[in-house]
Amino acid sequence: MEIGVEPESGPGLALFGWSHLVPLLLLAAAVLALPLARRLDERHRAVVRWSMVSALWLAEIGWHVWYLATGQWNVTIALPLHLCSIFVWVTGATLLTRKSPLFEASYLLGVPGAVQALLTPDIGPYDFPHVRWLIYFISHGLLVLAPLWLAIVEGFRPTLRSVARVLIGGNVVAAVVFVVNQAIGSNYMFLARKPGSASLLDVLGPWPVYLVWLEVLALIMVGLMYVPYAVGDRFRRDRSRPAVAP
Repeated sequence: MEIGVEPESGPGLALFGWSHLVPLLLLAAAVLALPLARRLDERHRAVVRWSMVSALWLAEIGWHVWYLATGQWNVTIALPLHLCSIFVWVTGATLLTRKSPLFEASYLLGVPGAVQALLTPDIGPYDFPHVRWLIYFISHGLLVLAPLWLAIVEGFRPTLRSVARVLIGGNVVAAVVFVVNQAIGSNYMFLARKPGSASLLDVLGPWPVYLVWLEVLALIMVGLMYVPYAVGDRFRRDRSRPAVAP
């Protein structure tokens, strides 16, 4: 989610200050507790899935309502074309349908994108307890938690082919968003310029050089998300091989 022209001013959120670290620690605790949820039956798992969908989509709707109420909503900042905005809807649909292609995208690309956004939040001059702070950390936290729930609790997993599908699909979406940016003067997915706040893009060089490095980073991040499954598959294959008699 990108910040537009804000009518208010303030110091904003201090990077790794208490109002930044507390939601990160709460999210980490929730992720660490996920293996315990494997004991839940399907009825209770469905309640959790619906709760996450409701919170995720209500947070996104609340963000639009706030923009409308403050007179800031416009097509250059509020269309659902940032990576995390796209995955708000994709991840919600993943929880409802539990379709593998949606899960693959949410897990392989949505999770690392949301983690980066959580580590370097872009919420302008707003801090706890402002509604922008609340919406930001709820939505981005659930973009991490929901795919991990499906992976750890419900046993969904990506495949090597899905890695290729997600990378190709992500580039197609980025190309479309790039064209939209050029047409309306927006900066969705930060493809036209870097965000105003500190971010990983600051160390990747100027535009358009950092776009090339974003491709490399996407490949690395998606690959890292797949590594646990690749290692697990290799370990299971090794264990299933019959022992060779001396």
